[in-house]
Amino acid sequence: MDGDASGVVAEFNRLLEAIPYDDYLGAARKAIKTRRPSMDAGEWLYRSTLLSYLYGMGLDVEAEPHSGRGRADMRVKFMNRVWIMELKIARGKAEAKKLADDAMRQIIETGYANRYRDAVLLALAIDEEQRGITEYRAEMRSNAR
Repeated sequence: MDGDASGVVAEFNRLLEAIPYDDYLGAARKAIKTRRPSMDAGEWLYRSTLLSYLYGMGLDVEAEPHSGRGRADMRVKFMNRVWIMELKIARGKAEAKKLADDAMRQIIETGYANRYRDAVLLALAIDEEQRGITEYRAEMRSNAR
């Protein structure tokens, strides 16, 4: 309700830690081969897991919402606020920092949140080695009309 990104990240990590280790890449790669999307298998698994969690909470969630300049990974509406999320898969702490910055830059430069009055931009870098979110960037945006 208050836009607490660190609390959301802590809950996501709690969920990601509950996934059995053998589900991480094997199942995702197998499922992706049948559809051949351009998304990395790891990103597919993590996004699907987080989406399922958010749907299960009864939230208004959309994967890959289209805008005039591209698609964010997720859009979540909660009360009067919209969360725009972009996920990146990292391999190590140094890459995670860079990818969190890249994801935030992508959200801002593509204007994914421009059409919403109040939005939280949340860029997540999920480290495959740690199997959790090791870096994130969050920013509140207000587009008062």
